[in-house]
Amino acid sequence: MFRETGLEACMGPELLRKKRTGAARSASFLAWASLLVFAFAGGLYSTDVQAQLEVSGSLIGQRPLLTAEHGWLVQGRNGLEYAPHGIGYSLMLLPAALCGAALG
Repeated sequence: MFRETGLEACMGPELLRKKRTGAARSASFLAWASLLVFAFAGGLYSTDVQAQLEVSGSLIGQRPLLTAEHGWLVQGRNGLEYAPHGIGYSLMLLPAALCGAALG
């Protein structure tokens, strides 16, 4: 079992749980980043991936929801263009979209 030492013994169960949760979040972020580096190796290899990245950007407010501007697109009833792919890949690209938005 986990043995508490030093300040951790004084933190109490609530603060200790929050500390462990922060470590789990960091590990989760690093796992996603590793997966993206492994899958893409720093480049977008098709217009489909570019459209899916743009859909990821729409999920964080960069454009109207689920729309894209480049790649193979389908025109919707409202005149906006949508990527004809499932949302799963765009969700996987969400950390990349967040990094891109942060870098400008």
